[in-house]
Amino acid sequence: MRKAVSNSSNTIPFDILLREGITMATTPLEKMQFTGLSYLDSSNYSIAVGGFTKGVTTLDMAKAYSTIANSGEYITSKIVTKIITQDDKLLVSPTDRLIKRVYSPDASYLMLDVMKGVINEGTGYLARTPGVVLAGKTGTTNEDKDSWFCGVTRDYSVATWVGYDTPKSLPRSVVNSSAMLISKDIVQILHPNGSKDFERPTTVVENYIDWNS
Repeated sequence: MRKAVSNSSNTIPFDILLREGITMATTPLEKMQFTGLSYLDSSNYSIAVGGFTKGVTTLDMAKAYSTIANSGEYITSKIVTKIITQDDKLLVSPTDRLIKRVYSPDASYLMLDVMKGVINEGTGYLARTPGVVLAGKTGTTNEDKDSWFCGVTRDYSVATWVGYDTPKSLPRSVVNSSAMLISKDIVQILHPNGSKDFERPTTVVENYIDWNS
């Protein structure tokens, strides 16, 4: 699993979805309110590698990564909390944040740990930021029409897409670096003094295994 995610070996997630069933993917996406999720995706196994029928937005991806960083809890975010008129009448009242359990804390932590490998030794190495603990994943589409990097720290979630409004192939140099470098610039601004590591839940333990015995 670690090697597959780190090196973007797409046959592995596809094989897992074939064996486990597509609802393993679509159910969490529904809970996280993915805007592009279609009824057609209920039989679309390319969803295992991001092949949504209607595509995804950077906001969808940022929310998904923040859910993993939030120990598996999806939290809705509001830009506007309330609106008051000049004579102090309340037009829009504060609303409570909606919190949904999507993944277990231990599964979320292990996924973060796997995605740290993408940055430290895999395809996302250009997003590596000194002093910042970053977990993330690179992504491209057929014919190099889209380039993605999504990353998360303990405090922030960043999703970067590079492409044309009218899809066409990107230069190879752009596909291989731009989304990661843009994300790195953002992460450096958000974490000028570095960041803490993700908090490990008590359900995850680390032990030495003697493979010989």
